[in-house]
Amino acid sequence: MKHIMYDRKGISSILGTLVFIAILFSAVMPMFLMMRQADVYYEQAKLDASRLDEEKELEDLQIYVAPSSEDYTLTVVNNGEVPVTIIRVWENAKNNSVSTTILSQEETELDPIVFSHEPTENETFEISLTTERGNTFLNENGIMTYGDGQWMLEKFYIYIHAGGLFMRVLVTNEFDNITYFDEWDTIGVGYQVEVPSDGTYHVVIEKKFLIWTTTVYDDFVTIDWPPDTSVDVYPK
Repeated sequence: MKHIMYDRKGISSILGTLVFIAILFSAVMPMFLMMRQADVYYEQAKLDASRLDEEKELEDLQIYVAPSSEDYTLTVVNNGEVPVTIIRVWENAKNNSVSTTILSQEETELDPIVFSHEPTENETFEISLTTERGNTFLNENGIMTYGDGQWMLEKFYIYIHAGGLFMRVLVTNEFDNITYFDEWDTIGVGYQVEVPSDGTYHVVIEKKFLIWTTTVYDDFVTIDWPPDTSVDVYPK
């Protein structure tokens, strides 16, 4: 009898231990799984934040403004390696909500945006935009000043459209042959040459292959301001 009672006590101890272990696992395992899931979410959030930072660094936009008496038009060139979504256009401290996506190495013209108020004499405007990733880009034409019923800009440009070609770009004055720009460079979408004012310029573009040089553009172009702040050049 004593032997049987000892066996029952041993079995009871084992069963008690098993029940305790079962209860412990039932309490600990959900907590462990929740911690593992939290770790996965944390690592995914870190990965997403890192990717966002990397993509943010890859954004590279150029913005050109063409104002009229009531509104302004923006041409946006995406020279970056990632698509960019524009969510706001700023007129000084006031903003307009937009939603436009521009693919890498492409450009687009936004719909005209009406000024928040009628410009007054000698009033200045700074136009910029904000992207979905949080970058802000100022327009390339600089601060606009309104006076005598017209706009004055700080900068004017000649756009060279000839993606991925190594070229020499020479820009001179129409009359006295003053050189404003003379460089060899790889020309991509939206390559720009800044000139001091509106007017007519002589543009010569040469393409080089090994030891051979070919002229692919030789003509006069005119920036007719207002309203144009730039002129496009398409080499052959």
